Amino acid sequence: MALHPHTSIGHVHLTVGDLDRSLAFYRDLLGFEVTARYGTTAP
Repeated sequence: MALHPHTSIGHVHLTVGDLDRSLAFYRDLLGFEVTARYGTTAP
């Protein structure tokens, strides 16, 4: 299924098992931006 070319994603919420590994992937590799942190367990 293709998305419309003007489609944008505002934000997503992720639940992950390994926070450091997930940050390395989503932030460092894909370039996502961490916009909020909730305590020490969920950026």
